[in-house]
Amino acid sequence: MVGTIYGKEFAKKIEHVPLSNDAVKKRIQNMSHDIKDKVIAAIKKSGHYSLQLDESTDCYSVYCDGAPAMLGALQGFIAHVKEENPSVMVVHCLLHRENLASQKLSHELQKVMQEVT
Repeated sequence: MVGTIYGKEFAKKIEHVPLSNDAVKKRIQNMSHDIKDKVIAAIKKSGHYSLQLDESTDCYSVYCDGAPAMLGALQGFIAHVKEENPSVMVVHCLLHRENLASQKLSHELQKVMQEVT
């Protein structure tokens, strides 16, 4: 395929690329470290960051679904965030609120909201 698209000379070069499990594993690890380093450098350069932990978060507020793992007063994620920044605002996720509200809608509108959510 490479020979057809790029020519025989390029195809011969490709034949010499090692494709053993160890070689591929090492390349994947190198790419992973490179991406990690670039992300950390970008965060340090910008001075701002946002985390997404199966929920929507930013530097000023945390949006969550109300699960104990998120909201637990002593062990929940929010408790740990508030230790670092007591002024962080906690908001119930908009989609979860819409889902709760949709439970009182007609059957047809409930189906629409389930698709959206």
